Amino acid sequence: LWECPRLAAYLAMDSADARREPESPNELMNRELWDYVGREATDDISGGGWVSSYTGEKLSREVMDEYGDNVLKKLAPRLTPETRVLEIGCASGITLFRLAPRVGSYLGVDLSSEILARTEAVREERGLDHVRLRCLPAHEIHLLLEDNPGERFDLIVLNSVVQSFHGHNYLHDVLEKCVGLLADRGAIFVGD
Repeated sequence: LWECPRLAAYLAMDSADARREPESPNELMNRELWDYVGREATDDISGGGWVSSYTGEKLSREVMDEYGDNVLKKLAPRLTPETRVLEIGCASGITLFRLAPRVGSYLGVDLSSEILARTEAVREERGLDHVRLRCLPAHEIHLLLEDNPGERFDLIVLNSVVQSFHGHNYLHDVLEKCVGLLADRGAIFVGD
């Protein structure tokens, strides 16, 4: 639909409401799996589960640096000392540690407490006191408003985490919740 501006409607023959169809659980959204990844990690690449879908081998530092630098390049015009960022699926911080030094506040959420513990250690080591981390799945980001009802973000980042989502309805629901967390003139970045 996004690539077809003239498309006005579509018909799903086997569903009365395709937008509300339940999606099968995805093993890539299993907290225990990601906690295992975090416990077994040796660096930020393995800590984020960054492996080649072709070889099953860990991606190279060069590939991951290119990935992180690409995100920084795309978002740099939006990054100021006043910018408030929410990253959903921050994992081991490949994106976080590039963006956070350029912004006023940064909240990273991730499904895995094990991965976040490693990310927290790096955050402390780098003295990024304006960065907060919270263990929270993407579909529960609305709970952030319970902690701070007035909190809004100038930029919300959903990078590779979307590849782990159950499906397009889950993504749609998360994006709706993101819109509710945006400040005026805020932006959502869906990368990778």
